[in-house]
Amino acid sequence: MERKISEVFIGGKKFYRALVSPKGCKLKFVTKKSRAELEDYLSVRNDFIKRDATGAIASNYSVEQLADIKRAMELLPAGFTLVDAVKRLTDYHSEHSVEDAVSTFLSVKSGKDIDCKYMADIETHLRRFSEDFKNFADSTPENIIKWLLNLRGKNGAPFSSKTRNHYKGALVQFFAFCLRRDFITKNPFDKISPDDLPSVVSAPPEILTIGQARAFMQMLVERFPQFVKFYAIALFAGVRVAEVERLTDENI
Repeated sequence: MERKISEVFIGGKKFYRALVSPKGCKLKFVTKKSRAELEDYLSVRNDFIKRDATGAIASNYSVEQLADIKRAMELLPAGFTLVDAVKRLTDYHSEHSVEDAVSTFLSVKSGKDIDCKYMADIETHLRRFSEDFKNFADSTPENIIKWLLNLRGKNGAPFSSKTRNHYKGALVQFFAFCLRRDFITKNPFDKISPDDLPSVVSAPPEILTIGQARAFMQMLVERFPQFVKFYAIALFAGVRVAEVERLTDENI
């Protein structure tokens, strides 16, 4: 669509102007300092008029914005709209950085009566996550699943399903905390199913044979006599280990 470009003088300086309003609408002109700048604007704008019968969309944006929209449209996958892309980005956007949110979460957790080793593991998991995810906008369900599946140890070997599940557990706590604190408006784990990650296969519990139990108790008598009564209760009285750990000599 060709537009007639006219030369106009404003304050004694020459500018270039073109009529851009659709036919039958209120007159609207665009004025630029150079002909090249105006031709660039009209070229980009005309691309949008092809998609917008009235031309109203193009007239609301600068040439830079229109060029940016055009480049974004060219990058979109087939069947994916620009609205889809923007919505996907803003779904998990936050004004807080992941690193700062992790620090806040750990600070709150450290004030609780939590096992030191468990706390250290959570911090390790979340610090590693914050190194790879600087912004919450990148923390989409798809990206988190991909990250968990690609976790590797120091030797480069893939993590076991059990270790990966520990990382997932730390992230579930972290994102739930961020949602409660209004750091985020959507929790990506609402869209992550157990089917998205390999299942943790636990080995069936083993039952000691009479010979193994006898040998174990004999070892305790010889090397750790102070523990004999506690393990005897655990082995032969059907008391759970967690309950045995809370017993004292006065309880027996």
